[in-house]
Amino acid sequence: MTKIPTYRVFDPIAESDIIILQNNYPSGVRDWVFCRENKDGSRDAVNPIELLGLDRACEVLNKVCEKSQSQAVTFSLSRLLVQCLKYRNNTRHLVVEPWDETNLTGGSFLKNRTDLARDCSVEQAERFKLVMAGQVEAEKSAEEQYWGAFSALPIVPDKFKDELLWEFAKQMLAKIEGNGVGDVTVNISSLRTRVERWWKDEFFDFELKFGGKELRPRDRRGIFKRLMSVAVRQSSTMMWQIAFDILAGVLGSEPTFSEQEKKLFEIRYGSYESLGNINVGFLYGDGDLHADLLNALGKSLVIASVADEYEKAEEDLYRSVRLLGESRDWEKKIAARKRKESRDRKQRKLPGKGKRKQAKYQADRKTRSPDAESLKEELLEGLRSIADTLKPKHSKRVRALIDSNGCRAEAAKICGVSTKTFNRQYRQSTKAHVNKALAELGKENEIDY
Repeated sequence: MTKIPTYRVFDPIAESDIIILQNNYPSGVRDWVFCRENKDGSRDAVNPIELLGLDRACEVLNKVCEKSQSQAVTFSLSRLLVQCLKYRNNTRHLVVEPWDETNLTGGSFLKNRTDLARDCSVEQAERFKLVMAGQVEAEKSAEEQYWGAFSALPIVPDKFKDELLWEFAKQMLAKIEGNGVGDVTVNISSLRTRVERWWKDEFFDFELKFGGKELRPRDRRGIFKRLMSVAVRQSSTMMWQIAFDILAGVLGSEPTFSEQEKKLFEIRYGSYESLGNINVGFLYGDGDLHADLLNALGKSLVIASVADEYEKAEEDLYRSVRLLGESRDWEKKIAARKRKESRDRKQRKLPGKGKRKQAKYQADRKTRSPDAESLKEELLEGLRSIADTLKPKHSKRVRALIDSNGCRAEAAKICGVSTKTFNRQYRQSTKAHVNKALAELGKENEIDY
């Protein structure tokens, strides 16, 4: 049986701390809310993502493993990777920013004070009227609209049908688990650091091949984004199962849901189709308007005349998310135009003062100097003379350079790191020690690898 990793969460919540409130509505619909009690006696709703840190999650994974070992592996990895999601800066995976009606109408564009922003604001205002009046048909599905508005990740199925993606997932889970026996405890803070390092090194440590050839470094990050997209979907599905098992344990048996109760439970704790199969826990912090639209969708399910009210609430949510996605696309274009105009306004630097020289009479610096090879050999000889006097980690890098005849790319392979990492380590740490050792030996050459 596959090892199912468990992990510690900081500011953890125990299952015994969860209080389940059951709301019974006049229509006969029941709704369950998972809460926790604060020290002052108040209660806050539990973010569904926190359920992934419970021991119950391991029990769910073991049940999945009994049915499908490969699926248990992917769900285990997804459960861990969502703890590494980014919500800020240009490397973010999900877009969690408060938004309101000014974002939908284009009023938020005017803070840029550019001609393009003003034109886009007018166009978006017209677009708002047409979309909210139902006069423009949607060109994308609800899922595409949600992912376009709230995610920077590609839309992919929640299964690992792609062999390359499956291989990537297996290698990553093996690196996270290490050589542990049985259940493995993974520290989330350390995991985030490792994932960040893998990203910076363009996943150099992974053996990824496509069509029999090694996958290019620049393509590896794209595979990781697809992996994160699957992780969001699968963990959303897993949250529902964890919440369902907890509720069944409290009630003493598995609850039987009506159609409305099933939708309510999926909206709160699952991957609801109308929300792009993204659990609402990932989108906490998107502002009051988004919360109001979701509450209206939930309220429409607990009244007597469900059909009409539900369709209206769902359509209002679709239209708002659609306009938000379009608005955020405009904001990207406006920001890009503003950066370009800022660059164009800056004065370009002219050549330095003094008499100008004709290029045809100047030496071609791109051509290798005749004595470059002898200079290179002299530097390598200097490295050979000091290699044994350095600390082990510095000596390892210096000997790698010697064995590779000064080629940094080959030296990086010998050290088992990427060229980018090798250059950084050598520049920030080893170079100073090398120069100091050479100076002590009476060498005057500055090594610049």
